[in-house]
Amino acid sequence: MKFRIGPMVVSRVLIGLAVCGAMAMPARAQVRSAGGEWTGKYVCRQGVTGARLILSEDGSRGVFHFFALPENPRVPEGCFQVTGVFNSTSGALAVIPGTWYLKPRNFVSVTFNGTVDARGENFEGKIVGLDGCASVFLSRAAPTQPLPSFCARGLP
Repeated sequence: MKFRIGPMVVSRVLIGLAVCGAMAMPARAQVRSAGGEWTGKYVCRQGVTGARLILSEDGSRGVFHFFALPENPRVPEGCFQVTGVFNSTSGALAVIPGTWYLKPRNFVSVTFNGTVDARGENFEGKIVGLDGCASVFLSRAAPTQPLPSFCARGLP
C-alpha cells in the first residue's frame, strides 16, 4: 500500500521537527573553544616572560611563542610547535611541545596544563615537569609582540 503525502504535510512535519530540536537546545548555548590566539605571561627561572599561543580551530595543533616583557627585558625570544589536547566540556587544555622553530641557548620546551574558563576568554595553568617554572596566564587579548617569520611557518 502506498501513501501520498503532499508538500504541505511534509513541510509541517519538518518545521515541527525543527521546532522540537530547537527546544532541546539551550537558548544561548556557548561552546568553549581553545582554538585561536592567546596572549599573556608565564613564570619560569628566567622570570616573568611574555607568551603567545596560537592554536588551530579545534585546539589540536599550533605554535607557542615567548618573548621579553618590559619588566624582564633580557629574556630571549623563541617558539616551538605544540600539540593541544582540549576537552570542551571541562575546559581542560594540555599543551605539549614539539619541534623548535626558534630555540634560544639553554632553553627547553615545556608542557603546560590548565583550564579555559567557561566564556572561553581566559586560560590559567601550570608548567609541568620543569623545576623553577610555575604559572601560565593567557587571554584573548591582542598580541603585544609580532610573530617572527621563523615561528609563523608553524601556524595551523
